[in-house]
Amino acid sequence: WDESRDDDKRTCERLLRNNMFEEVVDIASRMLVSNADAIAPLKCRGISHLHLGNIDEAASDISHALKLAPDNSSVQWAQEQLQLAQFALPNRKYFCIKGQLP
Repeated sequence: WDESRDDDKRTCERLLRNNMFEEVVDIASRMLVSNADAIAPLKCRGISHLHLGNIDEAASDISHALKLAPDNSSVQWAQEQLQLAQFALPNRKYFCIKGQLP
């Protein structure tokens, strides 16, 4: 995520807070075309995929972000949410992403 993309970053964060997950996926995907290793759009797109029920896509994005930034607390939080979803869905448990993005 470079400085020239600050408007996109703010837009993604605003859309994520407003539960506009499909829009976040679209914006983050466009951003990742120019930099496939950009942590913030990977994380945002992964969280949005979780909300949309796209667990495989979420796992791909969040795992990639975690490899790039293993000490990033918001990426760690996203990984925890992914693990909860991966446990809950096969066991038919109710799943809800907890809390706000750190």
